[in-house]
Amino acid sequence: MKPIRIYMSHAIRGARGKDATAEDMQANNNAAMKAARVIRAYLYPLPVELYCPGEHDEFVMIAYHKGVLSEEQILDTDCKIVTKCDGLIRYSALGPSKGADIEVAHADADNVPVFDMLNLNESYLIQLEKFVEKLCQTNC
Repeated sequence: MKPIRIYMSHAIRGARGKDATAEDMQANNNAAMKAARVIRAYLYPLPVELYCPGEHDEFVMIAYHKGVLSEEQILDTDCKIVTKCDGLIRYSALGPSKGADIEVAHADADNVPVFDMLNLNESYLIQLEKFVEKLCQTNC
């Protein structure tokens, strides 16, 4: 059974937007990475490969601050990854995110199913499991 790939959209700058500090962004990435670990553990043994941008952000932030990558290029790349996925989890517990809004809109336009996860409580985890099982029926 081939694994399904799910993109986990989450705030990096969050509500502070361009005023977010490196510490703000790292805190959001740390919280997202923790949520990704919880989600992976909960969904095991379902065949899921979860892509969490916070786990890959060090290179992106260095390139952004050096002027090698623009915000638009980063989001364009994220949207290309979304297109290659079978589903998208919008992890909203970290607050609003313009980048996540763009990723979700892109998923909708590409018919990539979206699950909005407001927090990690058991109710949302159960709903997420049903969402993933449905994706497995279609894509595994």
